[in-house]
Amino acid sequence: MTLKEDSPVLMMEPVITRGSLTLHLLEKRALINGEDVRLTQKEFDVLRVLVQNEERDVSCEMLCETVWRIPMKGNSHFIRLCVCRLKKKLNEENAEDFSIFTKYRKGYVFTTFS
Repeated sequence: MTLKEDSPVLMMEPVITRGSLTLHLLEKRALINGEDVRLTQKEFDVLRVLVQNEERDVSCEMLCETVWRIPMKGNSHFIRLCVCRLKKKLNEENAEDFSIFTKYRKGYVFTTFS
């Protein structure tokens, strides 16, 4: 089957759902229990990387290179601040079935609860 030039093309928006958290990747929107969570673009991108690496350690270096697209040169303070703000916003929305854990000297881990 071939598509005609004037045929409508149905595009599915990439969506990731983990528990009550839903990420709309193209819109860069996060929802908890269907309610919008107001995130900055960087906060959303950090959350996306963490969710896509669920149950795995994500280092500050990886976040820096993936989200900010720069090599990390020793100071991870801005990453820690971003993750701290992200965790606060997610907890304010009553995120009860997932969490972001800080792992000393390893980075962060996104996990869901049954």
